Amino acid sequence: MLYAMVLKNRVIDIVGSNVIPEYPPDANNNAVFAVNCDEDVAIGMHYDKQNKKFYEYAEPEPAMAQPTDLELLMQAQADSELRDLVIQQNQELLAQQMTDIEVALLGGDR
Repeated sequence: MLYAMVLKNRVIDIVGSNVIPEYPPDANNNAVFAVNCDEDVAIGMHYDKQNKKFYEYAEPEPAMAQPTDLELLMQAQADSELRDLVIQQNQELLAQQMTDIEVALLGGDR
């Protein structure tokens, strides 16, 4: 028979034995108990005592921390500086295009 050794609702070992295995408690005196299982159970799975079922445990996704006021201010400043840079580049491009048009209209070579 297969037994899942469960500590704090988590499978810590799988034991094949004809007798129910016994493990000592952990260092904090939490009991380890054996639960009859099949080959589908793996170390790391969780055990629900009430439903007597094993299941894969999925770590909950950590909630995204809300930005602080300082971070919001810094982002707004960076966005503003980026907008200013784009405006400056567009103005320089427009000035160059105007110069090219003037040169073309006056018939000069560049």
